Amino acid sequence: LHPLNGYALSKVHNEHYARYLAEKEGLSVAAFRFPAVMQEEHGHRWVRWLKRDPNAWKHSMDGFWTFVHGLDVADAYLAAIDKPRPGFEAYHFF
Repeated sequence: LHPLNGYALSKVHNEHYARYLAEKEGLSVAAFRFPAVMQEEHGHRWVRWLKRDPNAWKHSMDGFWTFVHGLDVADAYLAAIDKPRPGFEAYHFF
């Protein structure tokens, strides 16, 4: 991981700490790396905002235009709780 800003750097350090705890204490830790989390109606508002503000396009590229639906996020959390795995794992969502 090569964080490009302070927020991303804090996420990397939090994952390192979670990995440490999983190994030291025998915990099951699932780290979720989500892009923008939206419901369908939010996506339409997002596109309208991008069309209105020419500078918004530059800032929105941080997420490479990816998003995940809120219901899929809920399913991911339920799967992590229902079927925990020993140790630390990180999951990317696209």
